[in-house]
Amino acid sequence: MIIKEITMKNFHGFKERHITFSDQFTVLVGNNGTGKTAVLDGLAVALGSYLSGLNGVHSRHIKRDEIYREIYIHGGLSDIQMQFPVTVSCRGYVEGEYLEWSRSVNSEKGSNTSKEAKPIMEYASKIQSMVSKGQSAILPVISYYGTGRLWVQKKDQNEKQKKSNRLEGYSYCLDPASHEKHFLKWIEKMTYIELQRKEAPTVLSAVKKAISTCMKDWETLEFDVDSEELRVIGKDNNAIPFRLLSDGIRNTIGLVADLAHRMAQLNPALKESVVELTPGVVLIDELDLHLHPSWQRRIISDLKRTFPKVQFITTTHSPFIIQSLEEGELRRLHEEDDDEVVSREEFVNRSIEDITENVMEIPYVQRSQKQIEMYNVAQQYYKLLKEGKNISSDEVENIKNKLDDLESLYSEDIAYYAFLQMERKAAGLEREEDETN
Repeated sequence: MIIKEITMKNFHGFKERHITFSDQFTVLVGNNGTGKTAVLDGLAVALGSYLSGLNGVHSRHIKRDEIYREIYIHGGLSDIQMQFPVTVSCRGYVEGEYLEWSRSVNSEKGSNTSKEAKPIMEYASKIQSMVSKGQSAILPVISYYGTGRLWVQKKDQNEKQKKSNRLEGYSYCLDPASHEKHFLKWIEKMTYIELQRKEAPTVLSAVKKAISTCMKDWETLEFDVDSEELRVIGKDNNAIPFRLLSDGIRNTIGLVADLAHRMAQLNPALKESVVELTPGVVLIDELDLHLHPSWQRRIISDLKRTFPKVQFITTTHSPFIIQSLEEGELRRLHEEDDDEVVSREEFVNRSIEDITENVMEIPYVQRSQKQIEMYNVAQQYYKLLKEGKNISSDEVENIKNKLDDLESLYSEDIAYYAFLQMERKAAGLEREEDETN
């Protein structure tokens, strides 16, 4: 499964927006408010169409608070109106076949339509029929990891009502909250199976292999039956409880482990090769979340190496992640226009400073915010000094007051303050107290 493009109308803050995606990895960048997370939510709705074709699987629909609203002014009062139809349209490939599908909401009381989502839903229904008959079928993994993935836990499900089923790999997969509890239950179950059979299930071995492949400093993880908690084993065989790890490590291990175990649930017949052979689409909001810059530089190559058949679509605010991308993998979002495929010349083999200025559009990155402010103040100061030479005596007092205000901003910086005072004196615009001394 590969998503090639999405079009959203009256969705979130988009009146209409069109975005394209690379086959393996796409990173979305842009200022806050340009709609990076909204694009991921739109993709979640599109992928939810596939889940809607599976009986007993929780899907994802267009929500009421995702409907675009226009504000009209009448008699000085605002009138906020929902805009319809709300449409999320998607185009992509499923098992090599090109498909187009969409979901819509046509009125305030209307529900999500499914007629235009028929192509992807029929594919899902066919897959479920094969699974129910015990036939061989590779199921694509689908998952969404939001910014609250470390703290906001998913709803507990009634374990007594759940049965061992391949489709459990889709359990709340498009809920961007944490998947940690779901994964912990699974690895606990696999550990007891291992103890009973005196041999590790191949799918458990595959999950542990994914962690060691993706995590440079960690060998594997295990469920300790005595303490009933998850432990991570380092390369030096030192065991650390999962709950004591740093946010960045716990977040990444949790993501990798959850994704690998979903693959293992969906495609157990692939055994040790399940992680390498399972395709799918994974959405990650703020890929750099809690990661040290040294890890940000390699997280993309780690994910590509560990999950070679998965299409990742992510957002970031990190120039280190941008620096690690390949041609065609970066999209820059703007408030009004469709996405912009960023030219490789802007980020490939470029410095962090170049990327921050040219791609992320932040000027003067080698100066601190205070230095930038001081520079701007100096410009205003010189402008006022110049104006002071060509004005009447009645306007001099106003200029002096403005100069006083600018000087007060940096009076604690003695050298800078003295410099401004000297320039002011040379222009004949000293403070009143200076003139009397």
